[in-house]
Amino acid sequence: MREVFKRKLYDRTSFVNYERCGEILNELDLTEVYKSGEHEIIELYPCTGVWGRAVCELTKPSRHVALEHIPAFHEYSKKLNSDLPTMLPIAVDPYKWSVYTSLIKYGGINPQKLPSDKINPSLLVIGNLTTSQSKQLLDQFLVTVMYRNWLQHYGCVRMLLWTTASVASKVTLTQGERHRGRLAALAGLFTDITPVATFYEHKDFAKAIKIKRAQAQKKLGRVGSDVREKTTEFAPVPYNKKTLDANPVQLTSADVLGRDELVLLDIKPKPIQAWEDQVSMPAVEYVFRNLFILSSVALSSAVSSLGPGAPEYLSQKLPAKMMAKHPIDLSNEEFIELLLAFENWPFKPEHYFDITADADDTLQAAPAELTSSVLQTE
Repeated sequence: MREVFKRKLYDRTSFVNYERCGEILNELDLTEVYKSGEHEIIELYPCTGVWGRAVCELTKPSRHVALEHIPAFHEYSKKLNSDLPTMLPIAVDPYKWSVYTSLIKYGGINPQKLPSDKINPSLLVIGNLTTSQSKQLLDQFLVTVMYRNWLQHYGCVRMLLWTTASVASKVTLTQGERHRGRLAALAGLFTDITPVATFYEHKDFAKAIKIKRAQAQKKLGRVGSDVREKTTEFAPVPYNKKTLDANPVQLTSADVLGRDELVLLDIKPKPIQAWEDQVSMPAVEYVFRNLFILSSVALSSAVSSLGPGAPEYLSQKLPAKMMAKHPIDLSNEEFIELLLAFENWPFKPEHYFDITADADDTLQAAPAELTSSVLQTE
């Protein structure tokens, strides 16, 4: 199986050392939360299947739904049926939201809907989000925690997700750390994120940028300032070394298959908080999206991005000491104070975003059985 993926990596980086799975799993409390036969697992992009197999052998789910569109995985999964009888491999791309709607609608999974006051023991999400597209999926999953929708509609659904060190740093930066952005601030407000296992080599940020730009130049066929202007997306966030190096499990190149660094994130949604009933979640998303556009200036100036008159109004409602801080320096409590003040602003924007429905979210007729063709979207 490993040889198959060596020939075609599908732009992913995967954890492939089965012998070290136990070492990682020992750092998690999975069997304390997920009882044998009483929970379901959704796995996104299992690729080589090593990590998913280890988790399922430990927790023994009633069903293990593996969402993967790589043909090589499904050839391999046929050999696992006797070892993992609860596995349901489906040839579909989990990037599409309609997949999850259909999974529930047609009985692919049947999680219990529980209050959002603790981790839901009936559903666990695991996966490999190391491609550029799947990194966007991680962003979206974090936003669903804020809205308490999609899979988070069922309560606090825990996620164990492999991603790159650059992305892991991006979402784990905390109060006062340089380069802290919208996603890290939202993640800190609504989840507890812990890197559990890490492997990364490019600890020098300047070197990492040079490497990424060289890759971009090769891809775009251009050099010079033109590439620098057009490839800022290739530049990673400086690694959050303090957080990443503090992980219990340090991986090596022998544990990893692929061309990039790798980090396992344990993402636990926080129980619903009292202030969430006082602020609309579209308002929260709007404030964070706009506030971090001007993250390098004092809050008194940054709030001008929230609308005309915002600096004058919020300066009257919030402490002067807080307004003198930069957005990256705000604590969770200060963000909440800002959000409550914004929600009570009489002249806040009436419309935050233009939202359109996904046309393929609705399937017309229920099939006789759940298959990849049912879940495959246009």
